[in-house]
Amino acid sequence: MNLRAYWQDSQGRSGLATIAMRFSGVALAFVTMLLLGRNLGTEGYGIYAGAVSVTGLATYLGKLSIESQLVRYVAAYIATERFDLAHGVLKFSIIVTALCALAATLLVWGVSYRWPQILGPFGAAVTIAVAIIPAMVGVAIANGALRGMGHYVLAFFPHYILMHGTNLALIVVLLAFARLDPTAALLA
Repeated sequence: MNLRAYWQDSQGRSGLATIAMRFSGVALAFVTMLLLGRNLGTEGYGIYAGAVSVTGLATYLGKLSIESQLVRYVAAYIATERFDLAHGVLKFSIIVTALCALAATLLVWGVSYRWPQILGPFGAAVTIAVAIIPAMVGVAIANGALRGMGHYVLAFFPHYILMHGTNLALIVVLLAFARLDPTAALLA
């Protein structure tokens, strides 16, 4: 199949758009990491990377991998025109993951608050970083629901483009107008 025929197919367009979006997201993340690495130094970048890792782990605990279940159940309920069940599974997922995300955030904040002298600057960075856990869990829920509805390109847009693009823009602004440290980089 040549590229023109592939582009005329709706699944082909979706596939190419998803590839382009993923590539753009990786490119944005790469530029962001280069800027952070050059401007934070080894210690600052280590603090930043550690805080992002803790946040990623807590986000994983907060979302409970419900987004993969949403893909399955939303697709099945929409295919059988059981929209009330699709609405119910979405509502349940939002409530459960919101509570889990809040619990994960409070757990990390509690550890950071309880042992600030042990954690040092890493504790301050983690305290700021975990504030994004509810937003990341919300993006995961939206991703699962949209994929279940068959909107693959739309499902990946917030994660690959909006998140990385916003981070890059905020870091460039911080570099241009303020001093960049690990805590300020996490706010980006």
